[in-house]
Amino acid sequence: MNETLHQAAQAYLEHLRTQGKKERTLYTYGKDFEQIEAFFGAERKLSSVLIPHVGK
Repeated sequence: MNETLHQAAQAYLEHLRTQGKKERTLYTYGKDFEQIEAFFGAERKLSSVLIPHVGK
């Protein structure tokens, strides 16, 4: 798993889109991902984000 947070977020949003999720859902998830990317850095490797980094 060498994806960045941004790549993983975009892939998940595309997955939701192909599942027929509403635009509002995609927008809301997209905003959540923007906050995550702002906190960790969009180019951070997804595999480097561990449970202690995000809490329980």
